[in-house]
Amino acid sequence: MKKLLFLTLTAGILSALGIKAFADAQTDYYYDDINLVDQNFYVAASGSVNFHDKIKTRGQTPNVSYQFQTGAGFHGSAGMHFWQNFRAELEFSYLAQALNKAGGVSASGRLEYINFLINLFYDYEIVNGLDVYFGVGGGYSLARMFRVTGGAGPRVGKGDDSLFAGQVMIGLAQNLNADWNIWGGYRLLMATRPTFSNVRFTNPFVHMVEIGLRYDI
Repeated sequence: MKKLLFLTLTAGILSALGIKAFADAQTDYYYDDINLVDQNFYVAASGSVNFHDKIKTRGQTPNVSYQFQTGAGFHGSAGMHFWQNFRAELEFSYLAQALNKAGGVSASGRLEYINFLINLFYDYEIVNGLDVYFGVGGGYSLARMFRVTGGAGPRVGKGDDSLFAGQVMIGLAQNLNADWNIWGGYRLLMATRPTFSNVRFTNPFVHMVEIGLRYDI
């Protein structure tokens, strides 16, 4: 259901962007500091509620699923507006979620991600002061699994792994004044397959609902 909702929202935004691009192609741009060379910088921060999909072990007999409780995250970024409606930024984020079950049996443990990502956004104004945004990003993720107790399946001790992560973002942003902006939306983080304590796992997917503030410098 979450993936279907994301795909539906994304298709709608992409359609809107396509219509906007076609309309812009029919209009002569005028080059000034507002339209095409608006290069002011900004900083932003947000908090998220995280919903981690199940991950399964690989190469085990049998393979078992690991289920997680609802988690939380922090995201901080610094970036720049450029070329009309685009933004580019560097992001640091920290995500954490407690283990709920392993192999269908109650278990304890924790999985964390420390991320350093580069993001690109497109902001499309719906009405004056209210934008819908669409973003993509990618970079480095340090995944850390803390010792798993209980549950069924292989014993997993404390371990970490360096991964490549990618993400997509979609949401709404409202200008509060000339400098401040409040925004909220959906974020999906995906990463390459991790290995903890010599136990291999499938690709992780983390769904996030977030709210944040942005300040234009």
